[in-house]
Amino acid sequence: MRHLALFVLSISFLSGAALAQTSQEDQARIQLLEDQVLELKTELRRLKLVLSELRTDMSKMNRAVANTPGDNDAESSSPASECLSRIENMRVRRDQLLSLGFKETHPDAVNLQNSINALQERCDAGGR
Repeated sequence: MRHLALFVLSISFLSGAALAQTSQEDQARIQLLEDQVLELKTELRRLKLVLSELRTDMSKMNRAVANTPGDNDAESSSPASECLSRIENMRVRRDQLLSLGFKETHPDAVNLQNSINALQERCDAGGR
């Protein structure tokens, strides 16, 4: 009987040590994953900012092309090109909000997206 009690006691001690070891390994894995998530979030913010900068540059280039004198002067100041320019400007503003950490569900981002959608529909219909 005494041997049985010692055997059970030694098994419970070993199980506790193994559990502690497993728990430490799990904690280390959790910490590693949390660090990776943080790195990915940082990279995502950086990429959103790069995208916003690229859209700003593209918008500037579109305006420069639209203002370049040439054979298509009437076409470059057409309502369609103005529509596209306005849409692009709104997209740049929305992307800037998102790059600052705003969620797509934030009221300002939602309002900008709704304005973009409405303007896109008007532009597609040929209106201003």
